[in-house]
Amino acid sequence: MVFKEFIGIDVGKFHIDVCIHSNQAVNQFECTKKGYNALLKFVKKHLKSTDDDQILFVMEHTGNYSLNLAMFLESKGAKFSIVPSLEISRSMGLTRGKSDVLDAKRIAQYAFRRRDEIQATKLSSDTILKMKQLLSARALLMKQKKALNASIKEFEYLKSGPENKDLITLLKRQVKSLNKDIKSIEKSLLNTINQDDKIKKQYELMCSVKGVGIIMAANMIVHTDGFQKFSEARQFASYCGVAPFPYSSGTSLKGRNKVSPLANKEIKAILHLCAVSVIKNSTEMKEYYQRKLAEGKHKMCVLNAVRNKILHRIFAVIKREKPYVDTHKYAA
Repeated sequence: MVFKEFIGIDVGKFHIDVCIHSNQAVNQFECTKKGYNALLKFVKKHLKSTDDDQILFVMEHTGNYSLNLAMFLESKGAKFSIVPSLEISRSMGLTRGKSDVLDAKRIAQYAFRRRDEIQATKLSSDTILKMKQLLSARALLMKQKKALNASIKEFEYLKSGPENKDLITLLKRQVKSLNKDIKSIEKSLLNTINQDDKIKKQYELMCSVKGVGIIMAANMIVHTDGFQKFSEARQFASYCGVAPFPYSSGTSLKGRNKVSPLANKEIKAILHLCAVSVIKNSTEMKEYYQRKLAEGKHKMCVLNAVRNKILHRIFAVIKREKPYVDTHKYAA
């Protein structure tokens, strides 16, 4: 669909700043249902002759703040696009100054420049949105648990008196409580998956791949939007930063292939843990890992290859709609 008018929106916690690209009209509205309705009236007033289907609202991805606005726009049948902030900032080149109004203007300008390729965003299903919230809550608890465990190790190292023992006991009690909450979230996550037949089928197919558990499978479903955003494993490998790219220029610069730092670090970390686990527990992957190390390959290079193998197997079982079969155990 080709859009003719672009509305840049800078989303904040309490307010949204809006800029209409064609006439540079700007305004500010509250992040409430009343404010969102006022936004639509403002746009309609300034773009009377433009059909609603030709207007695209463009905003940066700001988590729950942009999600609330996106859900409202979708309920009203308005077209919108949620774009990564890094993509917008890098497209602007050298800029000076920053303010909410200026950001809204830059977002509108970005959309106008990319008008031939920008696409409207479609929100994920309620099941995937709920899964995303549960995974975010789990990630927060895991971060707190990691910090507490680090503190426990520090106090155990000091061993300066009975006070430290009391503190260690207190911290361990908190870690135990966090473990209980994490297990509760994982149970809710599994219940959510089981309530949707399509997602349940994808989950079961992915879990047939060695090294893939509930967290990896759930994150794959969320980040691929039920395998609608990515059609090939190579595309997703690039997204999560495990696809190597050439690094050379002319005759003077000939570096080795590297993975890009522009990646989703969260899914990459989970995929790394899956790779480490499968090397320990799968005879096939363990033999592959040891063979490549014996050939002189770097440890991280081989680990990255294992990550890619896991991703390709995940996409293969989803595409074929058949569980993964470990042919290695049938080999003579």
